[in-house]
Amino acid sequence: MADRKEKEDGGTRRRGAARDVAGQAAEQASAAGEKMSEAASGLADELRSAATSLLEDQKGRAAELVHGLAAALKGAARSFEHEQQKFCAHYTDEAAEQIERFSETMRGRSFKDLIAEVDAAARRQPQLFLLGAVAAGLVAGRVIASASGRTASPAAGYGATAYGSQSANYSPGLGPEGM
Repeated sequence: MADRKEKEDGGTRRRGAARDVAGQAAEQASAAGEKMSEAASGLADELRSAATSLLEDQKGRAAELVHGLAAALKGAARSFEHEQQKFCAHYTDEAAEQIERFSETMRGRSFKDLIAEVDAAARRQPQLFLLGAVAAGLVAGRVIASASGRTASPAAGYGATAYGSQSANYSPGLGPEGM
């Protein structure tokens, strides 16, 4: 009976030791999980900060481009005044002033605030928002085309290249050669 009692005591001690080891392992796993969670949270904060910084830099560049557009419009307004086209000069100057105010607004607000404001405006007046997007696209196309020095002449007609000459395989009045 004493052997049995010793065996039971030995089994109980082993089970207790196993519980202690399991408890320690659980504590270590929990601590490692907390460290990993803290590291992941720190990494997420760093990424968020880097993204915010990048967006703010891009916002600053965009504000400078918008400011440049306003300056170009002011120059066009002065040109219209010089040519005695007061009506065009007036509206071009007003557009330049509004664009300049928008540029200042871009500089003074956070990227998140600007996105929220554009979203709200688009929801309030979707037609005006789409019209503005089309106008911005046309202006951007004109600016890019003039910057590259390539302009297509509408009078050049079918088959014209970007430089206003006829394409190599086009015969006026006959269509593409070989037909």
